[in-house]
Amino acid sequence: MSEQDDRPFRWEDLDQRLIKPELQILTGRMQKRVVDGERDVALESLRSGNAGSYVPLFFDFHEQLADEWAQGLYTLYCDAPNQQNRSVAPAFIRAVWDRVIFPFIGVRTTTVLAELSRQVARTRQVRNAVAEGEWVRRMRRFATRWRDKLEAEAVTSEYSASQENAQRAAADLLHLPAGLASSSDPIEGNPFSVGDPRHRVWHEATRAAEEQWCRLIAESESTPAGPPNAVTSCVCERIAKRFDIWAERNVHVVWGDQDLRVYDQWLVQYAEAWLRDFNARKLWSDIVPTTDLLVQLRLVLTKRVGWWKAEARRYLAEQKADSAKEDAARSKQKRGRPLDKMAATRRRIIQAVAASGVKGEGYCAALDKKGLSTSIRWQKNEDCPKNYLSAYNHADRNLRKKWRDRIAKEKNLATRQKTPHINSALSPSE
Repeated sequence: MSEQDDRPFRWEDLDQRLIKPELQILTGRMQKRVVDGERDVALESLRSGNAGSYVPLFFDFHEQLADEWAQGLYTLYCDAPNQQNRSVAPAFIRAVWDRVIFPFIGVRTTTVLAELSRQVARTRQVRNAVAEGEWVRRMRRFATRWRDKLEAEAVTSEYSASQENAQRAAADLLHLPAGLASSSDPIEGNPFSVGDPRHRVWHEATRAAEEQWCRLIAESESTPAGPPNAVTSCVCERIAKRFDIWAERNVHVVWGDQDLRVYDQWLVQYAEAWLRDFNARKLWSDIVPTTDLLVQLRLVLTKRVGWWKAEARRYLAEQKADSAKEDAARSKQKRGRPLDKMAATRRRIIQAVAASGVKGEGYCAALDKKGLSTSIRWQKNEDCPKNYLSAYNHADRNLRKKWRDRIAKEKNLATRQKTPHINSALSPSE
């Protein structure tokens, strides 16, 4: 048996398919009661020999019938949330009054007066305006009783919900938030075989993404507070950051045009998975209507998909440009031109450190220990720190991300290339 959904049940959540057949059955039963009851009233008035007793008996019967009918409607509508695995919320009880019971009472008031007019015309009696006015007042009092009755039930439900929430909150204090045991990686395992060079790249990029995910979760997991527009903005920003974490991981294995097409499709599928999840779970629906939140989230994710598609193309173009430079260097070497020993030595050092298995700060510290500085081009053109560790832990958040991406890209490119052995005095010592 599935666990009951704790989200407040709103009128908009009501599945009318559950209501319609039961409503038809109730209406048919009550209409039959109208026919039988009015016949019994006419017979009883006739037996009494008092023609004036018909109208009071007629109104008494219809007030009793209206009460039974209203009770049937209320029970029918309040059963629907239970059938949808939800509990009846105070707001839903008030909505039943506003949208069902109160309009029903108004319709019955005028319908009974119209039926009485037809009976009077058929029997050629004189209309009793005083009795008709009294009927309207009776139905107003009837409506007041039902309004007070449903309001009392709504208040009782509020107290009950408050007590349940307090008990649930006390129980929740004994457990950490759900999901902490998972990194929420949208792709299970490593999609590349061990012999594929992308296997190691994927593994390292996944570890970096998991670190970002954990730091993001550590910032805040509480429900955002404030007006609906502020909540919407906060939620969309939070989801965009989570989306970016795995989009950045996947872009590291875009090494060709075919990979680019696969990546584009994955971005769209991942964004749509977020939208479906929000729609199914109705997250933050007690603060912001789900439709409003989905509209904004769809817009934000559309922008993120476009941005990462552009980033993948930039990343691929840079790889092709770097590969072209390497090909040109090898071509010059084959024609007898001397090999760029500095570049070859640098590549060999990066390959050796990468092969040792160190990652992140450990990788940068190992390069610094080998005496290898960051690219001269980075230093001159972009003011990059000379030491790898200083660049990796740059004080500026945006520059820190930039240099980390640059270092990772340099590492990936170096480990994909073969470096001929060179005896050079430029090789830093251990």
